[in-house]
Amino acid sequence: MLIKDLISLSKPGIIFGNLIALIGGHFLATKGQFDPLSFWGSLIGIALIIGSAGVINNIFDRDIDKLMDRTQKRALVRGVIALRSAYLFGFFLAIIGIAVLALTTNFLTLLLALGGLFIYLVLYTLLLKRNSIHATLIGGLSGAVPPAVGYCAVTNHFDMAALLLVFALCFWQMPHAYAIAIFHAKDFNKANLPLFPLIKSADRSKLAMFIYGVLFLSVAMLFPIFSYVGILFTYVVGSCSFFWLALLLQGFWVKDDVRWAKRVFACSILVIVSFSLSFIWAFPDSHYF
Repeated sequence: MLIKDLISLSKPGIIFGNLIALIGGHFLATKGQFDPLSFWGSLIGIALIIGSAGVINNIFDRDIDKLMDRTQKRALVRGVIALRSAYLFGFFLAIIGIAVLALTTNFLTLLLALGGLFIYLVLYTLLLKRNSIHATLIGGLSGAVPPAVGYCAVTNHFDMAALLLVFALCFWQMPHAYAIAIFHAKDFNKANLPLFPLIKSADRSKLAMFIYGVLFLSVAMLFPIFSYVGILFTYVVGSCSFFWLALLLQGFWVKDDVRWAKRVFACSILVIVSFSLSFIWAFPDSHYF
């Protein structure tokens, strides 16, 4: 049980989601081919660093976690893992992750990963999460780092394609996160967190979600416009994104906001998976591993 509880502190679901995005960045850089060293090095390294961030976040948030139904069963809240053990586990994951990236990728990739860690733990978790409605946007920047890590691990330079990956992921995360805030509103209110959908009106929150959805689609379509990908990417990502936008637009006249937000959340998963994995098939001469 202790091992299972330790692993749960690292938030495996969040790790998995970020790795999907990293895979997209890798295949964009390799034009659909496969570079084993940079792929596995960046995948393992960033997984460990994200896991470390999850552990430290659990430590910092244990006081508010005990207030919310969805987080009351976390290991630190239940007291089944000592605080010192959690710190050691978090630092261990970070050190190993940094070592893996340093040995298998390049300094730029390592710098991006550490930058994402700093944004998530210091700017988002410590400074803004409990104090600002804009915390989600800053947190979104850290969530936009993995695809850039996958890309730069191959190219060793941060160019327009890497920047587009960051913008796309950051814009995508806003409707995704706001939807979570809507259908978990009661829990977040218990913890007194100043999330945008809890502070602003429902219509203003839905408008913001729609605008961010449009921004995501606009950035995503720049990949084929700049000839980074082919027509298949345009069809797949464009179709999923338009469906998502239609769903976001429905929010202005639905009667059940919670049910609608859950549908938006589920559709956002489809959108980001299609966006990330389409980079594998998006090139006419792709080679598979």
